[in-house]
Amino acid sequence: MKSYLAPFLLLVFFSVPVFSQNDLRRDSVPPTNMVFMVVDEEASFPGGSRGIERFLRKNFVYPEEAWGKAQTGPLRFYVRQDGVACGLQQGSMSPELYRELRRVFGLMPLWTPATVSGRPVNSAVSMDMLLYDAGSGLPFHIVEAMKEVHGYLDTGRKYRHGADAEEASKAIAGLEDIVAYAAENVEAATALARWEMALGRKTEAVGTAGKCARTYHSNRGRMQADAIVAGLQGTTVYDGRKDICAAMTCALLCAAAEDRRSEKAFRRTLDIIDGRIRLQDVNTPDNRPVNGEYRKLMEEKLALVMRPGTGGVALNEEDRHEIAEARTYGGMMRVIDKKVNDGKISNARVLQITRQMEDIKSLYGKEPEMGKDSLNLYGLRALTLYLSQGIEAQRQYMDSLSGQSKELKKYFEKMSENMRKHEAELSDRAAVIRSLACFAPINEEGDSKEEKKRRAKEFYRYRDAVKETYPLEWLWK
Repeated sequence: MKSYLAPFLLLVFFSVPVFSQNDLRRDSVPPTNMVFMVVDEEASFPGGSRGIERFLRKNFVYPEEAWGKAQTGPLRFYVRQDGVACGLQQGSMSPELYRELRRVFGLMPLWTPATVSGRPVNSAVSMDMLLYDAGSGLPFHIVEAMKEVHGYLDTGRKYRHGADAEEASKAIAGLEDIVAYAAENVEAATALARWEMALGRKTEAVGTAGKCARTYHSNRGRMQADAIVAGLQGTTVYDGRKDICAAMTCALLCAAAEDRRSEKAFRRTLDIIDGRIRLQDVNTPDNRPVNGEYRKLMEEKLALVMRPGTGGVALNEEDRHEIAEARTYGGMMRVIDKKVNDGKISNARVLQITRQMEDIKSLYGKEPEMGKDSLNLYGLRALTLYLSQGIEAQRQYMDSLSGQSKELKKYFEKMSENMRKHEAELSDRAAVIRSLACFAPINEEGDSKEEKKRRAKEFYRYRDAVKETYPLEWLWK
C-alpha cells in the first residue's frame, strides 16, 4: 500500500496550478459582500512602512503633469485573501497619478492578508503612502537623478582642460529632467542655466534662470509656513542665500547675454540682499537669545520712527532718508538717537526701547556682534554693485559703511586688499561676468590639449579672483 502512496501524492502535487506573478488576476476585485471592514489582524506589506517606501522609491515615477497638485490623502484599495493588492480607488487624484499608481500596484509583491479567526480574508485598506522624498520634497526618481548629475552641480569643480560640448549637453539633459519638476530648485536650475550659457544657448539660459529666481522668491512665504508642517509636498525651508543666488545668477546671465533686463535683474538682486540685511539674517532667527532680543528691539524702534503718523515723531522726508541711508541697523540706530537728542523724537516707546538696548549693552559689555552671515551679506551687496555698476560704485558703498562698525571696517579692509591684489582681473568686468555666468569653458573641435588647458586657465583666472575677493563660495555653498 505504501509503495503506491508516494506516486499518487506526486501526481496530486503537480496537478495543483502554480501561479506566477502575471497569473494573479490583479484586476479582479472581490465582491463587496465578501470584503471584511473589521478584521482581527490587518493586512501588511512585506517589511511594513519601510518596505513600502523602499518599493515606491524603486518603482514609482511621479508624473510630471501631476506634480505640484493637491495631495490625494490616504490611498484606498483592497487586499485579497491571496495577498494581491487591487481595486485602487481614484478619488480626487489626477488621471496621470492614478494611472501611474495602478501600474505600480501591478508590480507589488504579495501582502500578508488580513485574518479573521485565524483565516485569511479579503479586506479594505486605507493607508497614507508618501509618494515623494520627505527630506527634499522631490519625487523619488528626481532624488536619484540628482545623485546621477551630482558632478554637474558642483560649483567649485574646475574643468582644467575645459568641457566638451558633448559633456555639456549630457549635463543639460540630466538637469532638465530635474528642473521640469522643480523650477525653484536653485541648485539644479542655476547649474542648468549656466551650462546652457556655456554652450551659447543664451535665450534658454536667461529663461531658466529667470523662472527659478521668480519662483523661489515668490514662494518664500509659503516655504517658511510649510516648514512648520511636516509631510507637505515640496516642503522646503526658505534660505536667503538661495534666494540671492538665484537672483544674482539671473542678473549675471542677462548681463552675459547683453539682455536689456540685466539692469532690472541686478536691482532686484540688491533689493533681496537689502531685505536680508535689514533682518541681519540669511535664513532663520539667531539662536543666541541676546542677539535675537536686541534685533527685535531695533526692528520695532526703526518701524516706529519710519512710519508716518507715529506720535512724538517729527521727522521730515530728509530725516527719514538720512536714517535709511545708514543701511546697517547699528548705523540707523545711531542716526535715530541723534534725532532724539535734537528733539525731533519724543515717542515714549522709542525712548523705552533705547533704554532697553542700553541695558543689554551694559549687561554684556557691548552691542551684540555681527555674525559672519550678516557680514557676508554686505560682501554680496558690494559684489553686486561691482558687477552692475563697477568698482567705483562699490568703493563708495564700502566707504559709507566702514565708519559705522568695526567689524564691517575690518571686513571691507580685507576685501579692499584682495581687490588691489586682483586689480588686473577685476578691471575686466565683462570677462568676470562671463566666468561666473558660464558653468565651464567649452572646448572647440580640433583644439589641442595645450590649447584646452590654456583656455581653461584663462577662464578660471577671473572666477578665482572673485572667489578670493568676495563671499562667492559662501553664496554657492
